[in-house]
Amino acid sequence: MTKQPKNNTDGYALVLTCNSKTDIAKHLGVSKQLITRWESVPPRYVMQVSDLTKLPISYILPELERAVSALLNRPSEKLLPELIKLLS
Repeated sequence: MTKQPKNNTDGYALVLTCNSKTDIAKHLGVSKQLITRWESVPPRYVMQVSDLTKLPISYILPELERAVSALLNRPSEKLLPELIKLLS
């Protein structure tokens, strides 16, 4: 696997190396224009994008993962999907 991105923008760039904006839009059931406006993957779509790209959520939204880990004072890899479900 590649090196973990430092920020959410780099996470989105990594997503785009795995799939095209058109493929992502089709998978999410949204327009390509919506995807084009993104600077990072919105949390409400991160689970679906993770399923499509096979990238862990922590690679797609590393800033969120770090913030949750800091808040919990432990790695949040297992709890992050549940938190995202609650937020969306």
